[in-house]
Amino acid sequence: MNSLQTDSSHNGATIKAPAINESVPKERRIPPWIRNWTILVLLGSGLLIALGITTSSIGVLSSPPGSDSSTFGEPRGIRSDEFLRSTPVYIGQLRGDSNQDVTPLGFAPESVGPMSRFLNLEQEIFRWTGKVLPEQTFAANWWLPPILLALSLPIWLYLLGVPPRFGLPTTFLVFLSPSTVWWSLTPITVLAMPVVGALLLLLAARRLQRGMHWTIPLFAIGAAYFLARGMLSYPRWMVVLVLVILAPTAGALLKDIIRKRVTLVLLAATALIALALLMLYLLEQREYYSTL
Repeated sequence: MNSLQTDSSHNGATIKAPAINESVPKERRIPPWIRNWTILVLLGSGLLIALGITTSSIGVLSSPPGSDSSTFGEPRGIRSDEFLRSTPVYIGQLRGDSNQDVTPLGFAPESVGPMSRFLNLEQEIFRWTGKVLPEQTFAANWWLPPILLALSLPIWLYLLGVPPRFGLPTTFLVFLSPSTVWWSLTPITVLAMPVVGALLLLLAARRLQRGMHWTIPLFAIGAAYFLARGMLSYPRWMVVLVLVILAPTAGALLKDIIRKRVTLVLLAATALIALALLMLYLLEQREYYSTL
């Protein structure tokens, strides 16, 4: 079992992390499987982005449906949430200026204020790269949440005590689940941000144990950022998913009785920062949400 502590005793039994080279400090060594998995994910996703490949069913709108020569397979009309909503929104974000998104949808677009820019930093980059490499930028926007989840989910599970022989198959199961395939990766998009935030919380706790106090605020702010981002993904799901993800994360953090008070401060500070970011964003967008 891989807890946040390298060695711990409970009821007389000693629990140790997987054996590694003793010449390298245990807390500082990256397990080989994490390094190999990261390389595999980045190479695979990089190839998809370079070729401009996505799983969008936007080709269903061509005349006749699927006649676009760049479309492989048959676009599915049942995925209308994607080609009639999320894809037009993506395109609008890429084509919009720094003050407002452009969208062909019937409702008024969100204004792009300081908090919107901050909570969607990648969109500011994509606005510029989309002018030069539109297909690759659209693909990068499409695959960003799956990349984040593929990189973070098995490591998050590992830090909770799930060995990679179970964590990696679980990650594949999430990606290949019927809801993910049918709903155009939306479950992955919803999961990615809070899982990254939970992972950063665990990493902050590890640095707390190692005495690397100057890095803890960076990880805590990063965790708060991604948790706030997650709450903007799909609120109906996030109310449940954030609890499911954060409950075991908090449980793992609070296992260390000696540092429980400091850990509680870490959790509270992260939660307050995330709530502050979320409230500032909602305040900025109050006119938009009043029209829904």
